[in-house]
Formats: sequence, C-alpha cells, structure tokens
Amino acid sequence: MNISFSATNQKKGNLGYGLNSRSSVADGSSTKNVFGDDNSDEEECNEETANSSGRQAVNQQIAKEQAALRKRAQAILTTVEDPSMYDYDGAYDTFKSKQDDADDQAKKKAQEDRKSKYIGDLLKAAQVRERERDAIYERRIAREQAEEDAKEEFSGKEKFVTKAYKRKLEERKQWELEQEEKERQEDANDVTKKSAGAAFASFYGNLNKNVAAGGDRSVPNEEENGQPGKNPIDSYDDFDPRGGFMADFEKSTDLQNGDAGEEEEQTKEPTQSSAPVDAMSMRERRQKKIAEARIRYLKRREDAMAALQ
Repeated sequence: MNISFSATNQKKGNLGYGLNSRSSVADGSSTKNVFGDDNSDEEECNEETANSSGRQAVNQQIAKEQAALRKRAQAILTTVEDPSMYDYDGAYDTFKSKQDDADDQAKKKAQEDRKSKYIGDLLKAAQVRERERDAIYERRIAREQAEEDAKEEFSGKEKFVTKAYKRKLEERKQWELEQEEKERQEDANDVTKKSAGAAFASFYGNLNKNVAAGGDRSVPNEEENGQPGKNPIDSYDDFDPRGGFMADFEKSTDLQNGDAGEEEEQTKEPTQSSAPVDAMSMRERRQKKIAEARIRYLKRREDAMAALQ
C-alpha cells in the first residue's frame, strides 16, 4: 500500500514517503525571483545590441562620406594644372626652412656686429696720443738735425727721405690742420669768450630751432638781416643777465636819441646856465635808461618763456 501511495504521489509531482527521483525534485523546486527582476538582464542585452547596431550604422555612414570626399579631392587634384597648389605641407616646409635660414643669418650678423660700447672712442684717443708722441719725437729730431747742420763737419751733406716717411709727414700735416680747425670751431662756440648779447642770441636761436620745444629748423633768410649769420641786434646789445636790469644803468644803448643827442651837443655852444640844465637832463636820462633796461629785460624774459612753451 505504501509503495502505491508513493507512486501516485510521484505522478502528481508532489513529494511522498520513501524514495523520490531527482528529476521530480528539480522540477518542483523552481521558484520565482523575490524582487521580480527576472526579465532585466534580457532587456539590458537587447538595449546593448540595439545601441551597438545604431553606432555601427553611424560609423559606416561617416566612413562612406569620408571616402566620397577623398575621391572628390583626388578628382579635383587630377584636374588642376599645378598639383603643388594644394601641397600645404610642402609649402609650409619651404617657408619654415627659409625663415630658419633668415633667423640663423640674423644671429650670425648680430654676433659679428657685436662690439664694445667704448672701444671706438678708446681707439680714437689712442691714435691721438700716438700722433702727439710722433709729433714730439719729430720736433726733437728736427732740433737735433738743426744742431748738426750748424756744425761744419755735417754741412753740405745730402739727406735722403723715403716715400713712406713722406707719406707719414703728409698725414701728420693733414691731421694738424684738422686739429687746428677743430680748435677754431671750439673757440668760436665757447660761450665764455662771447659777449652777453651774442651768447643769449645764439642760445635763443638754438632754442627756437629745437623741434622738441616747438621750434623750426628752417634756415632764416640772410638777406633780411643785411649780413649773413649775424643779427643786427647783437651789434649794440651788450646786456648782462647776471646784473639784472640795473646792469644797463652805466651802458647807454639809446638808439633813438643817441645820435641826435650827440649832434645837439656838438652844435650847441656852451653857456653859463648849461650846468644846471645838464644836471637835470642827466637825472632824466638816468631814469630813462633804467626804464628802458627794465623793458628790455622783461621782453627777453617773455621771449624766453614763449620759446620754452
């Protein structure tokens, strides 16, 4: 009875008493997932396959477009007369090589032209000292030769001079002339040896020519002043700026009444009442000179300020 009962239970798929087969246990033990995620893995796989297929299709389309563009570019190159027109890499290499060569030449030239800042002045000073020493030596030799010529035993003897020595003497003579001209220019431009009027005239003249101060470098017309390179004001202007406007007190520069006053004094006969008149006129002339000197001083000051502006 027991065996039949178990057999009937096995047929129904339920466990019974006694021996049970493994297949029946495996079939009856299958249970569902607690969280209900049985189909999630399958959905993910389906999404991955769909994405991969879409990406592959896009890549294929891009590859086709690139191939079409490449074919089109090759067709254009075949129709162009000059194939190097679109050779950008070759053109860049050529341009870069030329630029590198130019940079190398510029660096070499800069290294060759690099000199000391003061070497030129030092060499010139050394040449001047050497010429001065040669001149001193030549003067000493000339003095000794003159002493020898004065003696009877050396009188009437021939003297021989080489071409190199003659050339050296000519160069020294030319150098001496240049030095004399340079000294003459320095003396002409020396302010301490000029009168006050000439010094101030040259100062303001150079100031008016200063472009930075708003001046003009144009050369003035020489015919307007009557004499080339000379201002007619300098002939009578001996104003000394260090003494102020009172410095002209003793220096008469009355251009308007000076000549007329001298003629009147020459033609006027001396009288007995000339002493008080001369005293009064001397006082008036003194005051007039002071006023004129002050006016000239103020005018020069205004001109200087205007030139600086």
